[in-house]
Amino acid sequence: MAYCQSQIIELLASDVDGVHLYTMNNVKVAKRLTEGIKNII
Repeated sequence: MAYCQSQIIELLASDVDGVHLYTMNNVKVAKRLTEGIKNII
């Protein structure tokens, strides 16, 4: 999870237009990812 969050942070810091998350309909994973990056979005 930490690796995924760090990748998202690096991408957003590099001015990408957006990030598409594949969580395989796992709400817990989606929530943990978004909670971990909500302060930078």
